[in-house]
Amino acid sequence: MNDITEYALVPSVYVLLQREQQFLLLKRQNTGYGDGQYCTVAGRVEPGETFIQAAVREAKEEVGIVIKPPDLKLCHTMQRKSFDSERIDLFFTAHCWQGEVVNQEPDKAEYIAWYLFSDIMQIEIMPFIKQAFQYLHSGKVYSEFDYTN
Repeated sequence: MNDITEYALVPSVYVLLQREQQFLLLKRQNTGYGDGQYCTVAGRVEPGETFIQAAVREAKEEVGIVIKPPDLKLCHTMQRKSFDSERIDLFFTAHCWQGEVVNQEPDKAEYIAWYLFSDIMQIEIMPFIKQAFQYLHSGKVYSEFDYTN
């Protein structure tokens, strides 16, 4: 008899684009989740896709840039509960890319802008992303979000 309960984590990626001391954020709209809040370039990993491939794809789809896989650096891993699932979120930084950053999905992102870390801590950013930025700043590479003991 098999007593193992299946357990699935939804894999997601977050790309923290950084130029000088600023990070790119998108203000969400019309998505039904986190609308009015800021987030990074992000999305779910599709079946058969690696985390790196998903990050490259999302950057192209959302802001029109091409990131070479070696230019993505894993900076934080988060396990979190979401409203509909449990997630494993990988956060990557990128300091170089090809192309100009442009809002490719104006139906989902009201606008995009560059923010200093200190400003990110003051704006209406999705709480788990804010936590990831805090840990990125302090060097912590793993965290959990919305789990209670």
